[in-house]
Amino acid sequence: MNSKLRIMGMFLVMLVSVMFATNGLAAKAVVEEKVIEKEVVIEKVVLKEKYVKTADNFIILFDSSGSMGEPYKDTGMKQVEVARKILKERNQLLPELDWYAGLYTYTPFKAYLDMQPYFKVQADAAINKLPTAKAGVYKEDATQDPTPLGEAIQKLDKILSRVSGRTVVFLFSDGTYTLRKYFEVEPVPEAKKLAAKYDVCFYVFSSAKTQKAKIKIL
Repeated sequence: MNSKLRIMGMFLVMLVSVMFATNGLAAKAVVEEKVIEKEVVIEKVVLKEKYVKTADNFIILFDSSGSMGEPYKDTGMKQVEVARKILKERNQLLPELDWYAGLYTYTPFKAYLDMQPYFKVQADAAINKLPTAKAGVYKEDATQDPTPLGEAIQKLDKILSRVSGRTVVFLFSDGTYTLRKYFEVEPVPEAKKLAAKYDVCFYVFSSAKTQKAKIKIL
């Protein structure tokens, strides 16, 4: 038998869908791998992954209010801790594709990553700074621990005015929010105003426990 017999294998590996929790930032990667065995020399060629962006920017609105301190099902974790865990995991999966990204809490409104070019390391550092201890037992008196979601969405106007292209807003919420006296700003009407003005869409990560809260956030 010829000792220089060549064995060639071609593996068309997979079509991978990389997603940031929803279809909002879908990016596809196709990897083709060819392995050639020649005597004792193995040559391996891997083609560069190719991704296609479906959005240019993304903004995360994070709820760290007192009601997010409630336990999440039987996980042994608070809702706010679960939300932060999801963010960290998805950030590790997300490729760096020249997105602009921002991370903000709205309880109160604060920038943890002001709108800027997305880099995995900076985003992870910002996620680590998100509050978890602040969230505690839910208080019936919302004035002591407000969740002004409508006002937060309203504030996105200035942020969206600084970017171009399509923007996805990922909203973490337990379905509750606060309307301030004499200054009532409902979330849904404000979101509709932004959608009419900019190329923006909203995705909600809801940990709502009641049907009323589930409906309220829609």
